[in-house]
Amino acid sequence: MGVIQRQGIKQTIAFIFGAVIGGLNNIILFPKAFEPDQIGLIRLFQDLALLVAPFLLMGTSGLTVRYFPKFKNNQNGHNGYLRLLLSIVGVGIILFLIIFLGFKPHIIDFYKERSPYIAQYYYFMIPVIIGYGLTALFNQYASNFLRLTVPVIIGQFIKPIMAILAIAYIGHWVTFTQVVTAFSLWYLVSLLLLILYLRYLGEWHLSPFRSFLNKPLLLQMGNYALFGILASVGSNLIFKLDTVMLASMTDLRQTGIYTIAAFIASVVMIPTNSLISISAPIISKAWHDNDLKEINTIYKKASLNLSIIGLLFFVLVFASVNDLFDFMPNGDIYRVGIPVIFILIASHFFNMITSVNTEILGYSSAYRVNFYLLILTGLLNIALNYWLIPRYQIVGPAIATAISLFLFNLSKLLFIYKKYGLHPFGKGLGRLFLAALITFGLAFLPISTGIPLINIVLKSTIITLVFVLLTLKLNVSSDFTNLTLNFLKKFSRK
Repeated sequence: MGVIQRQGIKQTIAFIFGAVIGGLNNIILFPKAFEPDQIGLIRLFQDLALLVAPFLLMGTSGLTVRYFPKFKNNQNGHNGYLRLLLSIVGVGIILFLIIFLGFKPHIIDFYKERSPYIAQYYYFMIPVIIGYGLTALFNQYASNFLRLTVPVIIGQFIKPIMAILAIAYIGHWVTFTQVVTAFSLWYLVSLLLLILYLRYLGEWHLSPFRSFLNKPLLLQMGNYALFGILASVGSNLIFKLDTVMLASMTDLRQTGIYTIAAFIASVVMIPTNSLISISAPIISKAWHDNDLKEINTIYKKASLNLSIIGLLFFVLVFASVNDLFDFMPNGDIYRVGIPVIFILIASHFFNMITSVNTEILGYSSAYRVNFYLLILTGLLNIALNYWLIPRYQIVGPAIATAISLFLFNLSKLLFIYKKYGLHPFGKGLGRLFLAALITFGLAFLPISTGIPLINIVLKSTIITLVFVLLTLKLNVSSDFTNLTLNFLKKFSRK
């Protein structure tokens, strides 16, 4: 997979670094430093930013990659494409501020009974939402040049910063208000760093765009942007609605417990995020060139390689989850989230095995289908959350998310196969499931040293070694085999 593999590896390393720090935060520092409702507030800010971002960006998130091949021209600053995007986003920011400030009493009233922190820290959401939205735009723009490692590193820096803030809060050197202030302002700092990086690349062009635009292109882009807004809203209703609805229907304490469980499950998505971000512009170009063979290759290889990671992660978590909560400060408070972990891992795995189907459909001529599916699934997710949260508390949104994601990915899978004859399932999947099934038996090894961390290390080491050896022996994936052998060669030289 060439560029995809190289960039994907670099990004995955950056994401793994972030995941390690994030794990330290969510498993050790946050449960020790903060109350569950304080953790829930921080997570709620992040998820609200994700929900609002599509309106803030006015559909430019999808435009950024989809139409870049039309504007691309190194000699004249890509025909003012960045300036066009920022002009549209500027309108979105103004509208957001008008609505956010005008509806403040109603938003606070919605949360005040169960989540009183919202009223106290309401204005801190502004830098988080604006900073997140513009950062997402610049990350997409950088992906057009296949330069995503540095933006990913910048994005991951919030985790060590939060680790420092948690330690400072434990030591009573800062107040919680100062923690929230630093957390919010970092989103503006990361935005500035991304701008400087684009300038360093020589891709910060604010050339005029009007002479390049014509009415047919403008109408085409406007239509795609509108569908992009609605598609992003639908996507966020599937992926990020859980914490927002949980906070409004229960309280921030339940949201905080759910946040820890959701983080543990989300670690499996690290390589998926890396691969998708670098695959998106390549898939967009392949559609532009009508290269179905390239799309099919990416589709199958991504599915197989992501499935390897997904199955290994499932076995590792199954083997060590109880030791993990024994090791976690105040772990008994958060242990009730164990069912949430496995429900979400199952939903993530199906998302991984269907790999880049969203990008394939979203950048095709049938992109409207992706929009319709997103909206329908998002509405289904709202209904399921309203029904399940009162009955099952924190398990409710996990079940709602799993059902919604399964139906969403299944629908895309069937549509892409019917219309284009493409599917993600290669020959190695059967051998992979055999390797995973054999390895799963090791999860029941009676390893108990009395020290949870040592138990986790021993089980994880044995399971990983056996799984990797079986995967290599069964020749599941040529990419995985070559990557492993190259790593061993480099390691042996050292």
